[in-house]
Amino acid sequence: MRTFIQALATGVRRSITTQLQRLDVAMSRLRTASAGAQRRRHQASTFRRLAELDDAMLRDLGMTRAEIGSVAAEAHAAAVHTRMRTVGSTATAGWS
Repeated sequence: MRTFIQALATGVRRSITTQLQRLDVAMSRLRTASAGAQRRRHQASTFRRLAELDDAMLRDLGMTRAEIGSVAAEAHAAAVHTRMRTVGSTATAGWS
């Protein structure tokens, strides 16, 4: 009888461990999806705010209306940074 109970307890422990591992994977995927959704919301907010600016203000920022989408994506790590901006005569000043 004792061997049966021990075997049953071992099986239950393995089952619980497996279920906890699956739950951990599911929670990790949920956190990743939530972070992605939050990033997209922030990106959309940046896009809307930049789109509200007039062309002169966008020019002052060094961009055109056509670049708003890519600037917003780059600002929120949804795209690779492709633009380099330098201020003054040295390449190290400004952003890159």
